[in-house]
Amino acid sequence: MELTITQKRDNPLLERTEVYFTIAHEKSGTPQRAEIRKAVAGALGGQGGIVILDWARAVARRAERRVVALHEVGFLGNPEVLKYLNRLADLLFILARHQEALDGKGAVTWRGKDHKP
Repeated sequence: MELTITQKRDNPLLERTEVYFTIAHEKSGTPQRAEIRKAVAGALGGQGGIVILDWARAVARRAERRVVALHEVGFLGNPEVLKYLNRLADLLFILARHQEALDGKGAVTWRGKDHKP
């Protein structure tokens, strides 16, 4: 599998870097998503573990939003599920930042939504 980054740009509104890429995999089947994530992380100088943790956090937040919607219409029997998903996403965020610090990238200072520049 050969990965080529075709475009890379910062998105200050979402506070992230957006990456567009192509993958050549002529003599093999379509690569798995985990392989692609690791390849993109490697091409950007990052570690696959951090990419996986941030992706897992995004999945947990998505699940949390769906469970909130179920709760709002009365289809959630146990509201503790909401707390669990929220804490899980928080834990994944902390683990990713900790891994960045261990990798020598320096801990990212998180200022929260109420931060005034």
